[in-house]
Amino acid sequence: MSITPESLPHDVVALRAMILRIELEKSALRSANLSLRSKTQELETENARLHQELKYFLSQKYGRKADVVHPGQGRLFDEAEKSADGASSEIAEDVLTVPLHIKSRGKRRPLSPLLERQVILHDLSDNEKHCSNPDCKGCALKEIGYTKSEQLDIIPMKMIVLEHQRKKYACPSCESNVVTAAMPQQPIPKSIASPGLLAHTVVSKYGDALPLYRQEAILGRLGIDLPRSTTSRWMIEVGKLVEPLINKISQKILEGPVIHSDETPIQVLNESGKSVGSKSYMWVMARGSPGTKAVIFQYHSSRSQIVPKSLFADYRGYLQADGYSGYDPITKDESPIRRIGCWAHVRRKFVDALKSAPRGGEGTVANGAVRLIKELYEIEREVKDMDSDGRYRVRQDRALPKLLEIRVWLDKRLSEVLPKSMTGKALSYMDNEWEYLSRYVESGELSIDNNLAERAIRPFAIGRKNWMFSDTTHGAKASAALYSLMETAKANDVEPYAYLKHVFTEIPKAGSDEVIAALLPWEYKRNILRQ
Repeated sequence: MSITPESLPHDVVALRAMILRIELEKSALRSANLSLRSKTQELETENARLHQELKYFLSQKYGRKADVVHPGQGRLFDEAEKSADGASSEIAEDVLTVPLHIKSRGKRRPLSPLLERQVILHDLSDNEKHCSNPDCKGCALKEIGYTKSEQLDIIPMKMIVLEHQRKKYACPSCESNVVTAAMPQQPIPKSIASPGLLAHTVVSKYGDALPLYRQEAILGRLGIDLPRSTTSRWMIEVGKLVEPLINKISQKILEGPVIHSDETPIQVLNESGKSVGSKSYMWVMARGSPGTKAVIFQYHSSRSQIVPKSLFADYRGYLQADGYSGYDPITKDESPIRRIGCWAHVRRKFVDALKSAPRGGEGTVANGAVRLIKELYEIEREVKDMDSDGRYRVRQDRALPKLLEIRVWLDKRLSEVLPKSMTGKALSYMDNEWEYLSRYVESGELSIDNNLAERAIRPFAIGRKNWMFSDTTHGAKASAALYSLMETAKANDVEPYAYLKHVFTEIPKAGSDEVIAALLPWEYKRNILRQ
């Protein structure tokens, strides 16, 4: 309503009341306007954050997964598209014509001398063994040597039957005392599975990520009817069989000065007290340097704090892990376990922030963080081949000052970046983990990141994409045991099939703790080298 001089009251009290009411309305309007601007700014910030996250998720789904392009990476998947212009890729050395320069293709690596060789002799016909020179009288040619070339051939999987014939003896007089030769103890009694078949099945599933149903189909093409229900039962049986070895590997890890730990989800369909879609977890522990290399997987139904408490109950030393809070109760206060953070996790969070930033994130806080972390890793590359004392000295001289520089940079950036943005979350993670992230410079035996555990758990994650879930907790526990043996064997440069065949042959006969200890991967390797 508009106010005119005629509409104004003549009474002073009424006039003051009108002015007060108008001022209150203006104040309420200003407050509402301020609230609206604040809400608008909040919505704009939220919209920017959601836009950033959307761009990140789109880059995850459709963009390049790696944050670094390696030389030659673009030619990893072009085998079927090689040009068929007559230039054979089997030529030992070839030349590629490239604008401005000529690039050598490089020499093919020689085939391993350990491979079995079959000699195929190619000779001239009888007519060709005479001289074809028109000025000659057709003399018989004399053999002066041969040229040699090699091809790689493969013989598809061959199945054989081991027929055990146990001789029987009887007394010729009374004909009642019949004695039969004993059957060697088998990994699975009364089963058709030999140690070699069991080893092949384990390596195929847990080493090559080949699910049992695919192995069933492969054997079916060879005329072998071996249902996956049978091989699943075999895996559970051999998982129980190797428990003494698993206990010793676990003990060896807990005796070490450094342990790397990580965990990853696993779905178990038939698990008491849990729904089908719920998550369980596979935990991994890898022994850090120095000394024996060992890896253990353990299945647990949860990711709660109870699990780390049970895994590291008797441990005294360094524990390297990501920022999961479940490790807090065993590493806080006066705990004998000193926790180390993982710079790879920190870097990964900033790289994710870069994926959602405009123009590739050039000049952003995330880009600055990646650059600073890169400088830490450059120091680590330089000290990689040094002994422990050398690494410690270089870290104290160069890495420690760099960490102090990063801390100053971090304190400044924390107040400049929106906490809920991806960069803000990465900065908060670095800030919360700083005590653990800066601890690796305390010793030359420590690592800047937790990649040892992540490398150990990667084969499980790859296999999970193929077999997707475990049917029962027994299967999950068996998988943990067999992954432990596989990864520990690989860590000690032991060929898994030969090792597991030896274990499945010998462990049923092992009558003492010393015999079982001799079957550990590092002891097996030592015995092989002695031979």
